[in-house]
Amino acid sequence: APAFQEIAQTLPDIRIVIFRMKKVPHIDQTGLYAMEEVVTALEARGIAVIMTGLREQPKLMLKRINIIPGLIPEQFLFSTFEKCIEWLDEELSDREKADMHCFFDDLKDDREKLKLSPNYRL
Repeated sequence: APAFQEIAQTLPDIRIVIFRMKKVPHIDQTGLYAMEEVVTALEARGIAVIMTGLREQPKLMLKRINIIPGLIPEQFLFSTFEKCIEWLDEELSDREKADMHCFFDDLKDDREKLKLSPNYRL
């Protein structure tokens, strides 16, 4: 959690953080409280948290300690990353969309340089 918070603080202009949870089948107490700490810190900075691909057990645990819906509203949970991007495309202003596309283009360039296969399409 501290490493993530350090990264988040180096991006002062972010308004949304997307947690892609598809590959997280289970979350234990340590992970749960680390997630709570990170989400609380992001919320305190006015940064919205969105989750995609959240599986049953982690979702149940996050609800149990009221991260959902207390810190992350149900409408910020998406079954897939693609559905999240579609929703963001509808919700964001034209300027925000341009920034989002620039970010994903930069991410794509970085992934290509590192020979990583992208998991997204815009």
